[in-house]
Amino acid sequence: MGIRSRRLDAEALASLLKVEDFLALGELICHEDAREARRLRCIDVADEAARMCQEEGVAFLSHQWASFEHPDPDGVQYRAMVKAVEEVLERGIKCSWIWVDYCSIPQRNTFQQQTAINSLSVYASYCSVFLSVVPPCIHSDTGHDIDINSYCSRAWCRLEKLSYGTAGWNADGRLAFMCTQEGITNDWKAIFDDESVLDVAGGAFSCCARNHPDGKPCDKQKIVGVLLGIYWRLLATVRDAPENADRATALLKLIDQDEKRYFPPYTSYISETGSTRIELFDGFLPVLRDMFLQDTEADHHQRVVVPGVGDPQLDDFLPQARARVKVNMTSL
Repeated sequence: MGIRSRRLDAEALASLLKVEDFLALGELICHEDAREARRLRCIDVADEAARMCQEEGVAFLSHQWASFEHPDPDGVQYRAMVKAVEEVLERGIKCSWIWVDYCSIPQRNTFQQQTAINSLSVYASYCSVFLSVVPPCIHSDTGHDIDINSYCSRAWCRLEKLSYGTAGWNADGRLAFMCTQEGITNDWKAIFDDESVLDVAGGAFSCCARNHPDGKPCDKQKIVGVLLGIYWRLLATVRDAPENADRATALLKLIDQDEKRYFPPYTSYISETGSTRIELFDGFLPVLRDMFLQDTEADHHQRVVVPGVGDPQLDDFLPQARARVKVNMTSL
């Protein structure tokens, strides 16, 4: 436990940009280009991530992509991000580092990308300010308006909000801003107190809108690990921080009322070859709850290390859960 407790409990390194470098980029660049330009600071130690969050400030930027292949073909999103970050700095809020999906998550290597996605809620645990950047613009491929309504409907945007909004229940000074053409507003409830935030699987996915060209699988498969981690986080919050668990309790109640909506066992998607049915969360939650009970019965120092009051070590419990689901299903 000594070694594991010191490392960042994530499958992939947290990749951040220095705020000065981000403001000087001129445009959003992909993770690989940022890495080659030596613009990324990669963190794999929990103590260092916590120190950066508390002492220097780390901003999590959330936004809707403005095309299928590039997040910001016309630069509208980047300019809005710069404006939002500059206003945060003008308010005296610590913001020395930036996390933003296109720069911080690998874009070319699908395995590396998936491990980073699995770690999304861990990354969010070590961010001190959340910026929902929603400039009005037009999606370059669909011609549809991008606005606050479309942003809130996007599955990936919901996942980012859920990852941050369920972390750090005991932390002081964690902030959230909605950033529109009118400026930025500090409105935690407007961003996170929305039942749709929990409905990530029911959100809009670009892959589904495109009917999964070139045989690409549905992105809904990519969210399974991180959503199970967030579910564990909610359980751990109620257990370990009951004085701050009102919202976690409310979200768990919603899940109990309609578990198949928020954690659908299966989904179907359309592609060039027709309709395909795939497994998502089938059998996972009962196993996860059983594992959580075992974790609760263990001595406190032997429990899963949970940054943000509740992220499981995905590399440990997901393979165990998958194996146990298979055993349970074959015994029926």
